[in-house]
Amino acid sequence: MKHYLNTELRGKTGADGNLYFPVYVRFSINSQTYKYRSQLVRRPLSLEQYQRLEEIYKGDISILLNKEREIISDIVQSSINNGKFTQKTFKDKFIFSCRSVINILKEVEISLPITKWDKNSLNWDLFGAPNLELIDPDLNSGNGVDKITHIHLMSIALKYQMRCAKKNDMKGLMLMHDWKNDDRNLKSDFFVFLENETTKSERNELHEYMRSLKMI
Repeated sequence: MKHYLNTELRGKTGADGNLYFPVYVRFSINSQTYKYRSQLVRRPLSLEQYQRLEEIYKGDISILLNKEREIISDIVQSSINNGKFTQKTFKDKFIFSCRSVINILKEVEISLPITKWDKNSLNWDLFGAPNLELIDPDLNSGNGVDKITHIHLMSIALKYQMRCAKKNDMKGLMLMHDWKNDDRNLKSDFFVFLENETTKSERNELHEYMRSLKMI
C-alpha cells in the first residue's frame, strides 16, 4: 500500500501560482491494483510541498497516512465477498469511515431550521447561516434538536480535538471508523472528557442530543 501525489490528474492552480494535486492511495488485491483519492490527506499539495514531506519523513510514514492504511486494511477485509473485492462496497465504507464527527456536526449546523421559537434561543437561530437547499425540518426541538445545545456539543468536540492535536493523538480526528468501533476507545475517551467538562445535567442533555442525532 502506498500514498502518492497524483500528478496524472489535471492539477489546480492556486492563488500563489503553484499547481496543486490530490494525494491518492494505491494498493493491490489478488494482483489487481486499485487507486483511490485519500480521505485523510484532504489538502492538495504542490510537487514541491510533496517533495518536502518525503524529505521530512525520509522513508518513514506519518501517523496520518498510517491511520488511513489501517482503515483501508480493515475495510478491504469486509469488502470481499466470495473471494471477490467489491469496489462500490469498499468506496462507500471508506468514505463513511473517514468522516469526522466534527464534520457531521458542521453538516447538521448548516441544515438547522429555526429550532425554537422562544426569546432565549431565537437570537442564536437567527445568527445561524444555513444552506437553504439543505434545511432539514426534522431537526427541531420536538425531536430533541436545538441550536444552543448544538453549539455546546460542537465547542466540546473542538476542545477535545485541540487537546488531542497538542499530543498528536489521531483520536482527535474523531473518525467514524474509530467512533463506531469500541475497540478504538474513541467514544469512551470522549465521554470521559465530556464528563470532566460538564455538569451532570449538561451531560445528560448532551447525551440526549447525541441520541437524537443518532450518534450514540
